[in-house]
Amino acid sequence: MTHPAPPARQRSRTATIALGLSITMLVAAAVLGGIFIILGDQANVAGRAWLTLLLVGLFAGAVVLDGSMPEGRNRWYLAVSTILNVVLLAIGLLKIWNGWLQPADTASAAVWTGQIARFVSMILLVRVALLLTQLYVPRFITGASKTGVRISSMATLVFAWLTVLELVLPAAFPAMDWPSWWWRTAGATSLIAIVGLVIPLVLRAFEPKPPADQLPPQDYAQQQWNPNPQWNGYAQQPQQGQPPAYPQQWQQEYPQQYAQPGYPQNAYPQAGYPQQGYAQEAYQQPQAQQQAYPQPDQQGQYGQPQTQGWQQPSEAPQPVSEAPQQQQPGQGPQADQQQPVQQQTPQPQQDPETTPRPEQQP
Repeated sequence: MTHPAPPARQRSRTATIALGLSITMLVAAAVLGGIFIILGDQANVAGRAWLTLLLVGLFAGAVVLDGSMPEGRNRWYLAVSTILNVVLLAIGLLKIWNGWLQPADTASAAVWTGQIARFVSMILLVRVALLLTQLYVPRFITGASKTGVRISSMATLVFAWLTVLELVLPAAFPAMDWPSWWWRTAGATSLIAIVGLVIPLVLRAFEPKPPADQLPPQDYAQQQWNPNPQWNGYAQQPQQGQPPAYPQQWQQEYPQQYAQPGYPQNAYPQAGYPQQGYAQEAYQQPQAQQQAYPQPDQQGQYGQPQTQGWQQPSEAPQPVSEAPQQQQPGQGPQADQQQPVQQQTPQPQQDPETTPRPEQQP
């Protein structure tokens, strides 16, 4: 069974606009660089060309980093960051190739140092303002619960971007004569922006919170109790006075077997314990008393016949199979073993009236 291929992910409209702007600006940078090389200032052309390549590489890296971020709630971030990167790339090309409203003496080292410092400060100001906007919009504007927090946050962002604009323009075009009121306005807007950044934080900290006793209980994962845990390790012997922590299943799996009388016990190994070779004494069957065999005919005394009368035959003793006793190494035979006791059977009384022998007759 073949599964249908998943539908291809379509690029969002914001990403499409950002991609078009990036490619257009890269092409424009290449064209402007070629024109400046041919018609522009010829002082240190090789150094300017290398700086152009470095600037284009930085622009491409910034666009890639911004495009790799997930959209989330800030769907505007990719388009805005791409536009700002395009503006910074254009200003950088003007500074490298001594464009419009740039210092005239581009061969001086002090001029190049000032130009690079201004361009780096522009990048820092723009990226910090973009970061503040990215943090304040979802937290204090779209996600605010109070109207005062939302209004103060919007005013703060407006004054912050005004301050950035008033500081970036003189750095981008240093040859222009900027009046004093411009700098005073920049100072005022920067002060209002800094205070406005603190107000939403204070209002957010003093928002009413539910009391501690009304907080919803935390959900803990319920642990399932298994009455018969699968114990795969070695059973541990509990210490003295401590009950066993786990049921010892090995005692149930191997029932105790008793040895038959006269035979050694077969010891089954227990799981987790080494077996010690202690020999167990086998049970001994009590030995039955054997009846003695009748003694051979004794020679009769004088006056009594040698051949006695009829004797009652005694019962033949039954042989008793004595189990072989297991003798432990290093021990001698037991001294207290009972020896078979021979019991003489009583002889029948002789009849006094016996027939005399022929040689004794007169």
